[in-house]
Amino acid sequence: MNSDKKIVVFLAGFILVGVMVTVFFPKEREKNGDAVIRIGAGDDISGVLMNETVEENENVMIYGPTVMNAEVICFKDDFDQVRTVGVSQGREQEKAVAQKTYPQIEKFEEITQKGILYSLEDGQVDAVIQDLTKAAGVPSYLCKPLSDTDYISYVIVVDKKFAQTEVFADFINSYNKAVDKLNKPEYLAEKLGVEKSWFQDKTIQFLRLEESED
Repeated sequence: MNSDKKIVVFLAGFILVGVMVTVFFPKEREKNGDAVIRIGAGDDISGVLMNETVEENENVMIYGPTVMNAEVICFKDDFDQVRTVGVSQGREQEKAVAQKTYPQIEKFEEITQKGILYSLEDGQVDAVIQDLTKAAGVPSYLCKPLSDTDYISYVIVVDKKFAQTEVFADFINSYNKAVDKLNKPEYLAEKLGVEKSWFQDKTIQFLRLEESED
């Protein structure tokens, strides 16, 4: 898997750097089997988990944000008629952001990820909040940005000692190269299998991470 595809995978949840080290960075001088990198959402329950992890464990830190504006609201036809919105379970911050941006929303229905698109198709809800990668899988639906201002969708949490290693520096270098590619709409469109025009009103942005000066 090349580096740009790895970043797309990050949008789905967590990765364990122990696996990454074994597969992608075999030349580490002193391998730390306990070191982990985790990518978590900044605006859902995994973001709360990441913050709690950092507070409870002095050995890890939030290294930085990785993705902004990764969610959209998908709907069938007339957004002015949207009143009930389906959202994945535990996404309290997504609800708050959507409510602030679209005060017409009267109710949120928490739905499992597997059933969320069915609930829209079946008419149980008027719209659904989706990660951009999932929305790209059904480009026939119309989409609007979740917010009219930037917000953090994902952050990276890393073991402090591991952050000082050559392996992590190599990871950041590969990561930033992938970010530069994926911030080009035509390139991201190709990776997600949609037309470039589909991104016209999308505001997703992949964020570079600070590289070591050493």
